[in-house]
Parts: sequence; structure tokens; C-alpha cells
Amino acid sequence: MLTLEQVEQAIYVAAESALNDVAKIYTNMDDTSLSNGTASWIKFKVNPTNSKQLQLGDTDSSREWHALVFIIYVRKGSGTQDRDRLYKRVLDLYRNKLVGGATFMDSQPLLTGNNENWFLAGYLIPFYFDAT
Repeated sequence: MLTLEQVEQAIYVAAESALNDVAKIYTNMDDTSLSNGTASWIKFKVNPTNSKQLQLGDTDSSREWHALVFIIYVRKGSGTQDRDRLYKRVLDLYRNKLVGGATFMDSQPLLTGNNENWFLAGYLIPFYFDAT
């Protein structure tokens, strides 16, 4: 049985390993240095939904559903190639995969827009795991 903290750690370890050439930050990290740079980067956040699957009868576990939110930052005017490449790499890492004991589903687009010198594209990947 797993905890959200264990799954979150496994998510970030997988990102560090597979995306080692990409600048990235995680939940509760300061993004000032990356915002002032010029290279594209990704912001990851595990969004705890605290939703649990209802189970009848005696059971020692429950299924928890949460979401991995990632926002890709690319410089305005740099085109969509970097954004699309980073999006594909993150999807290849998590979409419909088992990572750290959590099962990831397909991605859902979030809002896109501009922020100072950056174009932002956000995505959400729901996941679940059997908790203690």
C-alpha cells in the first residue's frame, strides 16, 4: 500500500531521470531563476484531490485519485516546436503507465496563455493508486 508522498516522490524521480536535459521545478519550489532565463522549462505539481473510491465491506485499502499537473513554459515567439517536443516527452513518461505504484491515465489540456515573456501550456494527467 502506498501514500501520496511516496507516489509524488516516484513521479519526481522519474522526471529527473527521463528529462535530465530539461529545466524543471516541482511543487513549492521557487521559479524565479527559470523565469528570468531563456530556455524552455516545465513546472510539475501533484494536485491532491483527496477523492477515494467507495468500497463496501471490510477492507484495509482504498483507491485514491489525484492528478499530475504540468505546465510547459516556452519563450514567446519561439514557435510551438519546443512545446510540442516537451509535451510528447512528458506524455511518453506518464500517460497510460505505471509509475511508483500509481496508474496514470490519458492527459487533459488545461488553459494556455501568456505570462510576461512566456507562452504557457498546461496539462493534467489523472492517476490513482491503492492507499493504506
